[in-house]
Amino acid sequence: NVFLSGDTRYDRVKQLSTMAQENDKIAQFKGDQQLIILGSSWPEEERILHAFCLKNPNHKYKILIVPHDVSESHIADIVNRFMAYNPQLYSDGIETESNVMVLNTIGHLASAYLYADLAFIGGAFGKGLHNILEALAYGVPVVFGPHTEKYPEAELAIRAGIAMSVSNVTDFENAHAIFLEGNEIQSSRLACKRFVEENSGATEMVLKAIENIDIN
Repeated sequence: NVFLSGDTRYDRVKQLSTMAQENDKIAQFKGDQQLIILGSSWPEEERILHAFCLKNPNHKYKILIVPHDVSESHIADIVNRFMAYNPQLYSDGIETESNVMVLNTIGHLASAYLYADLAFIGGAFGKGLHNILEALAYGVPVVFGPHTEKYPEAELAIRAGIAMSVSNVTDFENAHAIFLEGNEIQSSRLACKRFVEENSGATEMVLKAIENIDIN
């Protein structure tokens, strides 16, 4: 009386990716450069990305930081940490010369992945990994911390070659080189979307099972 349907979250992110709202502000900020999104970040991820910026002062990419904690104090901490990169707040006007934008609002992260080239997803340094499927549905490779034991989608994505677990800035440098500096960027994006597609279908399976239930 039991069957395995799969994970309905894949169906949800696949659906959302087809309904993405364009965001002129993020598009203008990105311009024609690569965009790294720090999604639902905690201080651990923010420190690693900042260290990465320090080690790569002549970088040619933009960074969108979307913290889990959007309190004024934490936003101020992020701005101070990245002060050398002329950070701006999403709620303010666009400064195209800025290399860092801090999303200090709620509800824009999922659609922001439409513009991303790499996503560093927060939570896997202790609090619990946030949703990586949203980024993958947009064809964006993902990076996250080391504690993913309770998140089978993370392990599956690593085995599929579209995700990497990092513990420090050196690990992140390696991931950046693989996903953004190699010759397989476009194939990686297609592999991300294929991964979500191949794991979708659980919702339909559940609905069909309900339809076939004999209540007599």
